[in-house]
Amino acid sequence: MYVFDPATDRHDPRAPGGAWSGGQWSAVRFLLGGWVAWRLAATLPDYAANFGDGRRFSGPMLDAAAQSGGPLLGLLPNVVDWFDAPEFGAAFAALGVAAAVALAVGWRARIAALVVAYVAACIARHNPILRLPSPAWLALLLLAFACVPKAPFLSVDARKRIDPDGGWVLPRQTFRLMWLLLIAGSVLALMDQWRDPAWRAGSGRLVPITWLLMAAEAALCLSVLAKGRARAWAWLALLVARSTVLLLGGGDRRDEALWLVQWFAFDPGWLQGAPPLPRSHLFFDGGCGMCHRFVRVVLAEDRLTHFWVSPLQGRAITTLLDESTRQGLPDSIVVRTGSGHLLTKSSAIAAVLRPLGGLWRVAATLIELVPRRVRDGVYDAIAAMRKKLFRPPAGSCPLLPPAMRARFLE
Repeated sequence: MYVFDPATDRHDPRAPGGAWSGGQWSAVRFLLGGWVAWRLAATLPDYAANFGDGRRFSGPMLDAAAQSGGPLLGLLPNVVDWFDAPEFGAAFAALGVAAAVALAVGWRARIAALVVAYVAACIARHNPILRLPSPAWLALLLLAFACVPKAPFLSVDARKRIDPDGGWVLPRQTFRLMWLLLIAGSVLALMDQWRDPAWRAGSGRLVPITWLLMAAEAALCLSVLAKGRARAWAWLALLVARSTVLLLGGGDRRDEALWLVQWFAFDPGWLQGAPPLPRSHLFFDGGCGMCHRFVRVVLAEDRLTHFWVSPLQGRAITTLLDESTRQGLPDSIVVRTGSGHLLTKSSAIAAVLRPLGGLWRVAATLIELVPRRVRDGVYDAIAAMRKKLFRPPAGSCPLLPPAMRARFLE
């Protein structure tokens, strides 16, 4: 059951979709924007090669490919048709790439999503043979994305905000819409696949994979009737199946678009973080700009208050650790767990991310899968450059609102 508190305009994190935070949403938005930017950038050479004389493709193959965009896209005013020249086509695609990059980093993301949707739809209608995700499904995803509240944490639009979280909440209607798109796409894919004997027959190694994809899509459709973890396992099975098909080159443009939709149907509540007590301490270099930014990330995403934060140069650490222990610590990130264990370098980063749950828990697991010597080497390399990449802060305390400032120990 979805629980909503109108007094605080907050979703219950235990409800479907309620555990989305601004930082996690920005991470998936970066995936969407980066993927679409890559796909649109790949069309630039095609315009130079195929539209050198300013004429369009023609023939039965093109007419059939054009129908993949859906009948509604045929009604869309297409500026590429009005200015059918390779220079304009390349410039128009470059506009789409720029808008997709803006979407990825969160600069005017809602406007950027609308621009990307229009550019991708126009290019796909003008030259459907170019390899782009299904324009109809991609447009639906981007239009839904344009309805999301602006400036979630870790977006460019939120960079000067004192409160990093900013009270950002994913509307429940948006989360339901993502699932509606995903299920509708699976139903239509099942219908098309079942009617197409050639698709079911596949070729060689793809035969079992295509049947696996059909089974996963059917399981996802049935999961809406289930409770508990069934929906999460169905989502994961479909993600693995669809990713495998795309990697092996057996998917179509709709599979690629629905693969993007599926990431936004993820529910961070499926991967709960650790209980908030006993609280741990996060120590950081008070003179490091990168460390200050990391602390803001932790405080913004740590909605259950797992961590107190304090600079390594502060007084709080002297009351918790003796001098000999402090002398052996690196001057970057150190975590003292609630049970008193000290963690440093990459292990400290994983220890911070895991209790936050959701995609942060996934990131912690991926870090821990890497051999410690390797990940600590990467950590040391970044730590050696951090003061060159980010200018030193004015003080030892990051810029925080009063509520978060209360968790900062001098």
